[in-house]
Amino acid sequence: MFKSSCCVNRIALHGVDLDAPVPLIGGSAKPSLDEEFLRMYPKKKIGELVDLAEDGIFVVCGVVAGIVGGEEWWYPAWKCHKAVVPDSGAYYCNSCVKHIFQVIPRFKVKIEVSDGDSTVGFVLFDSDMSYLMEKSYAFFVSQSK
Repeated sequence: MFKSSCCVNRIALHGVDLDAPVPLIGGSAKPSLDEEFLRMYPKKKIGELVDLAEDGIFVVCGVVAGIVGGEEWWYPAWKCHKAVVPDSGAYYCNSCVKHIFQVIPRFKVKIEVSDGDSTVGFVLFDSDMSYLMEKSYAFFVSQSK
């Protein structure tokens, strides 16, 4: 780092240690999306969600207890992110109402989450799994070929 000798000498005269780190005063200017999400929505235990009459977004603090065995980790999809089904040598997208010939593999992983009192199943779709794995499912498919 460039230091001007005249400024360094003047600051040193006032007893300021130039090599000391400058502390950050206050928190970060903008909270991260994770912090914002945790503050914005109510926290619930898994058991509380079972008896809840209202729909909504809630924060569940838990630990991934495991991945549900015997389930596929992916599904064939189209650009709309909806699942497609094999049909007459191609695939059919019910959402787009059309036949397609090239699918996009996307994550769909079923996991068990425990909050210490209860355990429940969650489904992690493509965007969440890609975030956790830091790669898309298509990347893993291309690496396996």
